[in-house]
Formats: sequence, structure tokens, C-alpha cells
Amino acid sequence: PVYVMFTKSDLVAGFTEFFDDLGKEERNQVWGMTFPLDGQPGYALFDEEFDLLLARLNDRLTTRLNTERDTQRRGLIYGFPQQMASMREAMSAFVNETFRGSRFENALMLRGVYFTSGTQEGTPIDRIMGSLGRAFGMDYSALASFGGQGRSYFITSLLREVVFGEQALVGANRRFERQRAWMQRGAYALAFLATIGGALAWSTSFTRNQGGIGQLQEALDNYDKLNSEQIPANTDFAVILPRLNSLREITRVYGQYEQSGVPLTMGLGLYQGDMLGAGAEGAYRRELNRLLGSRIAARVAEQIATTGDIDFRYEALKLYLMMADPERLDPDLLRLWMKVDWRRSFPEAVDKQGDLQEHLDALITAGIEPAPVDHELIQSVRLGLGQVPLAQLAYGRLKREAAGSDTPPFKLVDVLGPDGSRVFVRASGKPLDEAIPGLFTYRGYFETYQTESSRLVDQLRKESWVLDVGSDDLSKAELDKLDQDVETLYLDEYGELWQSMLMDLRLAPINSVAEAAKVAEVLSSTRSPMRTLLQAVERNTSLDKLPA
Repeated sequence: PVYVMFTKSDLVAGFTEFFDDLGKEERNQVWGMTFPLDGQPGYALFDEEFDLLLARLNDRLTTRLNTERDTQRRGLIYGFPQQMASMREAMSAFVNETFRGSRFENALMLRGVYFTSGTQEGTPIDRIMGSLGRAFGMDYSALASFGGQGRSYFITSLLREVVFGEQALVGANRRFERQRAWMQRGAYALAFLATIGGALAWSTSFTRNQGGIGQLQEALDNYDKLNSEQIPANTDFAVILPRLNSLREITRVYGQYEQSGVPLTMGLGLYQGDMLGAGAEGAYRRELNRLLGSRIAARVAEQIATTGDIDFRYEALKLYLMMADPERLDPDLLRLWMKVDWRRSFPEAVDKQGDLQEHLDALITAGIEPAPVDHELIQSVRLGLGQVPLAQLAYGRLKREAAGSDTPPFKLVDVLGPDGSRVFVRASGKPLDEAIPGLFTYRGYFETYQTESSRLVDQLRKESWVLDVGSDDLSKAELDKLDQDVETLYLDEYGELWQSMLMDLRLAPINSVAEAAKVAEVLSSTRSPMRTLLQAVERNTSLDKLPA
């Protein structure tokens, strides 16, 4: 073994001041690193172990600074960990080059690296201040030589307990002997483990399965307690939530293993989660349909009966019929519909919204059973909606879907610029930032209306089952007429919106000659709000010009 000693550590600036408070016993201890005999060679561990030494220095730094009163000594103490860190790269290179070995010679066994100081003589070297002085072109004054009584640091225990204490280290191939000893121990251990392994495995599996069954029983008891309470027959989803949450917890006892698989410590022929979990899942599905599915249908029926909005009533009727005939169900429509409804019902209870949405997802995944519906209500609503032209229904859906598009709305404030509010006002008192929906702009006409109107008309035709009419049998001429009617509704509202906005626009009141001059200056400038307004109006009302 080779022990590397970096002597004269006192020549590192701050060494003497940093360790000046150590007593004799503390100065006798070892400061450095001893590498393990097994595993990686010592040179490969040097950087990691050196960082640990630096960490110990930094841990001690605060205490030393608090106990030292001399300003100059405190500066040396503070800089000592940095002085040591600055030598890390050079020391690491030296250790690696010396002990790595090569194909021409065997690597030496590096047992440890240590730092010592026998006598404090000479002038300490401040690497940090020296490098800063060279970098900035400043003169640097060398530190004063040590003038006190010399003391030894970190030598005694290093020699007695490490170097001399390991005098018997040289001998037979200890690695080979350890390997042989471990092989013998392994043979005995294998025989022992073979004897108790099976019993231990089955005991563990039995214990864990008992724990799962106990957890399931506890959840069932909680559900039975909730189930004993009468549920009112209304559309309040909050009253069914505790019961559904309890059932969900029952399914999670064994459902947690569906993705990750059953742990080996629960298997070995003792696992009963498949049977028990299937029973829990079946009960959860039945209650989802009985409690949640029926309440959703009742809630939609309630909305149908109370709303006066034709488009909303049509969509509600469609969803209501889907609940009665799940083969037609649009899961995304159902999720969105109930998400909006629950957000309105529980505006502050985000956790309730999340739980209900999770139960709805489980209901859709499990399969919705046909819900009982009010046929008289369906007939009445169909009769009323049957009086509404299909073009109006298609146009209403077009506007509703376009509201969620990315087409930006038109705002006067965006066109008129920062001086617009000084020049123009609206006679109605409405703000200049009131928007015309993006659907009724040049971009909205070509990007939304032109691409979506025909699709929505065709979609409405395919939904003839909602109104129980034969729109599936519409001829091409009738479909073309339906498209034209939708376009007429669209262009009429398009023109009304723009005409209403322009007729409402007025020049701002002028109260003085100076104000009139300022307005005239703004209107006659190259970026006149009047010019930009006319250009924007011309572009958005010239729908016969195709986009470039």
C-alpha cells in the first residue's frame, strides 16, 4: 500500500488560522481520506473524497468565524476552504497520473491521501489573491511568515493507527480469500434459505392478502353505513357523491394492481383479488348507472323543460335521447355538458367537480345503460323544435361552435390605435373595445364559415333522429336550399353588426380650439385613425375578394 502525504499544509494560506483552535488530541487525528480495499481503485475516488473534505471544512467555517475576532485572521479563515478547493484539479491530476498504471506496469495500490503539518515555517501562499492580482493587474502583498511556536497537525494518529496499524496488510491475496470464504458462506446460506424461504414467502403472502381483505371489509362497512340512508329523488349530485366515492375506494383496493401487476409477495397461489375486485367493480358499475346515470338524465330533462333557448333545447334533447339510447352517445358531448353544469352547481367546490367528472369517466368506460326518459316531454319538445327551420338550428350551432375558435374578434380600439379614443366615441356609450365576434370578420368568413357551414348542415341532417323527421331523405336541391338559407341568416347578421357599429360611431366632442387642432392633426396624420378604420371596414366587408 502507498500512503500519499501532502506535507507543509501550513503553507496554504489560512491553514494555521483555521485550525488554531484545535487541542492536542484534535491535532493528533487524521485529516485526509483512506480508500476501501475493495471496489474502485483509490485514484478514481479521489475527487469524491476531496469534495467531502471540503464539505467538512465549510461545515466548520461558520463556527470558526464566530469565535475569531481579528479581522485579518477572519479573512484568512474564510478563504481557507477556497484555497484548498483551488488545488483540487492539480492534486487530482497528480494522483491519477501517478496511480492509474498502464499496460506496461501494474498500478500501485493507493491506500490513502493525507494532509499534515510538522512545523510552521516559511511564507504561506495565497493562490486565490495571487490569481486575482494577475487577472486584474494589481500588486499583491505576500502574507507574513509564521512567527509563533510550531505545532504538529494531523501526524500522530496517521502514523500510529493508519500506516503502522496496517502493518499486516501485506500478505496473501485477501480478495481471493474473501471470495472463497463468501462462497462457503453462500453455500450454507443457500441451504438455510431453501429451508425457510418457502415458509417465509407464503407467510408474507398470507399476511398481505389478509391486509387487503381487511381494507376491503373496512370500505364495505363504510359503504353499508352510507347505503342505509335514504337518497332523495332529485337532481342534487352532492347527495350521491359520498356513496360513489365509497364504492370507488372499494374498487381501488385491488384495482391498483391492474396496471402494475400483482406483487409477488401477494401471489404464490393465495391472491384472491381477481375475484373480489371483479365483484367490487360490478357493484360500482351498477351504482354508477343507478345513481349517476339516472340523475344525469333527470338533470338534462330538467334543463329541457326550463330553458327558452332554442339551440340549447335542441342540444339538450339530443343528449337526453343519447342517454336513452347509449349506442348514439357522444362521450365528449356528455363530458363537456356535465362539466359546465357541475361548474355552475358547485362553483367553489373544485374537489366535488373533479370527483363527479371521474365518476362520469368511469360510467362511460363501464358502459351506460339506457336511462328511463319522459316520452311526453320528448314529444312536446320535438313538436316545438319542429316549427323551427333547420337552417336556424344549423346557424345557431355554427355560432356556438365558432365562439370557441381561434379567430380573433374585431375591436375598434385595435384599429383606431392609441389616439382613437381622443377622436371617436360611440353614441350609445358603449366602449370602443366592444368586439364583433371573429365569425363576422373577413377571416372568420373564409376560415370558419366557409369550412364549417356545410359540415354542420350535413351533421344536422344526420341527426334526424333527434327530431324524428326524415331529413336523411333530403334531395340535393333541398340541401342546397338549406345551405343558402344558412348563408342568408349569416350575411344578414354580418351586415347588421357592422352597420350598427358604424352608425354608432361619432367624433368625440371638442371643447376648445386647441383640442380641435389636436384632433385635426391626428386625423390628417399618416396613421390617421379614420384611414385605418376605413381600410379595416373595407377589408371586412369585401367578402367577394378571395384571400391572397
